[in-house]
Amino acid sequence: MRRFFTAVALLSVVSACAQSPDKVGATYVSPSVFDGRSCQQLHAERNQIASNVNKLTADQKKSATNDAVITGVTG
Repeated sequence: MRRFFTAVALLSVVSACAQSPDKVGATYVSPSVFDGRSCQQLHAERNQIASNVNKLTADQKKSATNDAVITGVTG
């Protein structure tokens, strides 16, 4: 019985691991969100989004690497 609970615990840890950023899918955003904005506003929005994506990608890579090290999974 103890082996069963150990296996379940291990599977729950492995299944909760963070994915590598390149395996996270894109999400659709309607272009109507950007209607009525000037080129300058769109450029500022693009810069903010790029900055957020870079930060989130770095955070996701760190989480995925940490999870791989903790669980002994590589690749």
